[in-house]
Amino acid sequence: MGGFTRRALVLAAILLPGALSVLGVLPAAAHPFGDPQTVAISTSDSVVKVRWKVGGLDDLTLLGVALGVLPQDRVMLDGAVSYQPADGTAMGSSPKLTEYLLRQITVTSHGKDCPGAVQPIVDLAKSGASIEYTCPSAVGAVAVTVKTLTDLNPAYKTLATGPGGARAVYGAEDDEHEWNAGAGSNEQLGRSAVPQFGAVADRLERLVHSPGVPPVAFLLAFAAGAGHAVMPGHGKSLAAAYLLGERGRVRDAAWLGGSVAIMHTLSVLVIGVAWTFLSLSNLIRLESLTTGLQLLAGLLVVTTGLWLLKHHKRTHTHGHGHGHGHGHGHGHGAAYAGGGGRADGGGRGDGGGRGRGSRPGLVLLGISGGLTPSPSAFLVLVAGLFLGRAGFALLLVVTFGVGMAVVLFGVGLLAVAGSSVVVHGGRSHRLFHLAGRVAPLVAAGGITLAGITMTAYATVQLLHNPT
Repeated sequence: MGGFTRRALVLAAILLPGALSVLGVLPAAAHPFGDPQTVAISTSDSVVKVRWKVGGLDDLTLLGVALGVLPQDRVMLDGAVSYQPADGTAMGSSPKLTEYLLRQITVTSHGKDCPGAVQPIVDLAKSGASIEYTCPSAVGAVAVTVKTLTDLNPAYKTLATGPGGARAVYGAEDDEHEWNAGAGSNEQLGRSAVPQFGAVADRLERLVHSPGVPPVAFLLAFAAGAGHAVMPGHGKSLAAAYLLGERGRVRDAAWLGGSVAIMHTLSVLVIGVAWTFLSLSNLIRLESLTTGLQLLAGLLVVTTGLWLLKHHKRTHTHGHGHGHGHGHGHGHGAAYAGGGGRADGGGRGDGGGRGRGSRPGLVLLGISGGLTPSPSAFLVLVAGLFLGRAGFALLLVVTFGVGMAVVLFGVGLLAVAGSSVVVHGGRSHRLFHLAGRVAPLVAAGGITLAGITMTAYATVQLLHNPT
């Protein structure tokens, strides 16, 4: 191996853990999602009442821009939407919103249109808008069409509730449902709001509505989970930096993937059940909740990074002092190499050997990577809960987590392989030995910096967006 090539590999081994720690932090921080759009339908004699409530506040701003009520500069070049507290007031008082709602939400009874009237709007952002439709005669079965927001993005879904506890999901391809006055049916589920679904996840959500337990649903759930894990977030870069710096083993990569998948499944389950049955949306918006979870994840990453810095500073100082001050490098170096590895002459294990204390750091990173749930997994579970198919939906969410775990395990294996190159190279080349000593400190510093960035970003988002 040429001298230039060797030096380049050593430089990469030193800098890569730190770079991986920081790369992708802000895209991952943009992961929170808002509440689904909802409609509540009720009937009384010849009147049908529909209460429409937007999901995420940024959806309200996006709609305002599309209708020309709000300025175009509220949507950034990268697609991010800047919500302002006054947006709800501006939208609620605009006749353009009234026209939009009457055009996108329609009611027919016995084949005849029911004229609608939007009631005075008090607080659009929190309470939504109520529309009363007056039909020619007393209603029995009514057809309600909901197309709100799907004209902006066909991936939007709307969760709907109706008379007798009936439920339905509206979407671009399923925008009309029939409701029976005074009778309930849980065979339908309304679709709305979170516009972050790919074709696989969208098809998976539709399978929840189908009878039986089709095996293809589990294949799709696995694929959706794997695809979700590939997207920014879930600590892939942080975990790779950790495993590179800590000379991780295959079982460490397995711990990483498993902890992320388990935490993600628990997060989806708790939030989905609370949103469906405990009126979580009345207490806090999902956007604020998921941003708060990102804040907690950032703090966990900071804690992990600081713990690693303290650990490696202590072992590096101790190993260096004994290795050169008293000539006991072989004896004490082996003691601090951890994991049974050999350490030659100068305390080679200091600053980066496999230590028994590394497992807590892996688990913390895994927890931080799985705290914020996937929007698609969340809606699949909520759809199952709405339809009385909770068991099937939960199995799909678990399979989704397995798909995530496999991808993260693969990322971990690549990091372990890279670490192995440095370890083996250090036995014959001094430069690789230097990289093995310095890389753990660089990785720890990078993880700490990434955690601070995540925490700061989430804090700004919480302060900017109301609950």
